[in-house]
Amino acid sequence: VKLSDVMPAEHVRRACFVILGSIISFPNQFGSTKFFLQNSTATQMLVKASNYTELKPHISAILLDTLDVETCDTNIETLLHLVFVWQYETIRDSSDFTKKSIKLILRKVKQNIWPPNVNSSALQSLTEMSVHFPSISKAQTVAANILDVLCRLISSMGNPCPPAQEDLVALSFQCIIQWIVVP
Repeated sequence: VKLSDVMPAEHVRRACFVILGSIISFPNQFGSTKFFLQNSTATQMLVKASNYTELKPHISAILLDTLDVETCDTNIETLLHLVFVWQYETIRDSSDFTKKSIKLILRKVKQNIWPPNVNSSALQSLTEMSVHFPSISKAQTVAANILDVLCRLISSMGNPCPPAQEDLVALSFQCIIQWIVVP
């Protein structure tokens, strides 16, 4: 096999995200319906589930872990959308995933780990996630944390902020307003 024939790793991961996106609603749609995994030691070690509902913790872990370590911009943006969908899928049972994902996204934005275009997408996602406010346990604490992190971020950019940062400041203010108005 020639090196030029090998698909880049970020494309393989993107294909995996597409597959995950196509089955993400299965745990709620098929619930306790039994399924059978091919019997192998590796499969048994990775996935301990015998029905679709039991896949929920695995999907949550996959989304949070990959969002934390993914480096490809387009893959991160795809993950942000999958995280938002998964919040809708899990919020009735528990707000834990929603709170963990919000905390992770805030940390990435605060530490400026992602490039500006991904930070913009992340702030837009955080803004949209405010729809979950009524279903989040201790939602006031989550909202206060978002406001604190984003206000500190805006302050750290200076007054006036550099022109390259204006969009991030505007999106941060939009997110803050949304989380204040929603309650």
